[in-house]
Amino acid sequence: MRAREVSGRTSAQVILAMAFLAVTCGELLSGGIRATPFSLLGVFLVPPYVVVALTYGIGVLLVREASVRWDRGWGGTLLLAAANAWVLQGIFTKVLFGPASSPDIQQLGSYGHWLGVNWVLVALALYLDGFLATVVPIFLTNELFPGARGRRLLSDLGVGIALAVFGPLLAWEDIYINANNNVGPSLAHPFVSALSPLQLTVWAIVVVGLCAAAWKVPPTLLRPRTERPVGSPWVMVALGVVATVGTLLVEGLGWRVVPWPELLLGADVLGYAALLQVVRGRVGRSGNLTHRAALVAGSLAPWLVYDVFLEVGGDYLVLPIAGAVFAALAVLWRKGRRAAPVAIAGA
Repeated sequence: MRAREVSGRTSAQVILAMAFLAVTCGELLSGGIRATPFSLLGVFLVPPYVVVALTYGIGVLLVREASVRWDRGWGGTLLLAAANAWVLQGIFTKVLFGPASSPDIQQLGSYGHWLGVNWVLVALALYLDGFLATVVPIFLTNELFPGARGRRLLSDLGVGIALAVFGPLLAWEDIYINANNNVGPSLAHPFVSALSPLQLTVWAIVVVGLCAAAWKVPPTLLRPRTERPVGSPWVMVALGVVATVGTLLVEGLGWRVVPWPELLLGADVLGYAALLQVVRGRVGRSGNLTHRAALVAGSLAPWLVYDVFLEVGGDYLVLPIAGAVFAALAVLWRKGRRAAPVAIAGA
């Protein structure tokens, strides 16, 4: 059955919340963008820096709308989120294609570089911009605005308008952002020029392929194996911490100790596959809000520790913003506990 639209007011609230959370989880908490009043004003209101919020916001919005319309479950959502990561880190920052001469890419511009793509950085992009900047905002807004869960935020015309804005925006970013350091916010990743025809071709094949896979994937692909959650939600917290710390260690140090990037990529694939299987075995199909909130909280917890150092270094708003995100997760944790008073299976 076709998902119904929510009211215009609710739609606007959810869209703005997703955009803010996408920038927060994708950039602010990790120190990618300084969390100061001036920087936040620019990112959300002042051209040309507002392209950051527009790119993150429209990207997560389109992922959510496609997920609702196609109804492919979290398997489809994760594939669409991966496509969004390629958009953000491929076209906007161009990290996936940057050369070793870029100060932000360095050795990863040659280690695992093939067909113009820094493949080892793909795993980091899937985590930062696929999971943190796309999946987490969708999860949080679904639960904080339960009336909008599973319902469309935009009409078909609205989706067309969003795409009509997104396409030229990405084209402008590819041509000017980073290729010309006089055009903000190019200072984020200098020395990265517009993509070559080969790079654009690879980028388009991957993004279209991920979207096509999301459209066709069976809705039951990542369906939890148990009806009720298994074990303590604190185990899910631990899994989230392991996922984040493991990703950062492998991406940050793996190239120093593993001379073959193929092995590093294989370890990433096997690690994420194993994590998904453990989650499927514990999260449950119903009464699982606490466990899902716990997993997200665990994945963000290492960044909260990092944010303490950012705050000391001058990011004066990063801890209040991070605290608000964790407060929302705490509300969802308690809400899940109240809604599922029955003893957790296997606890």
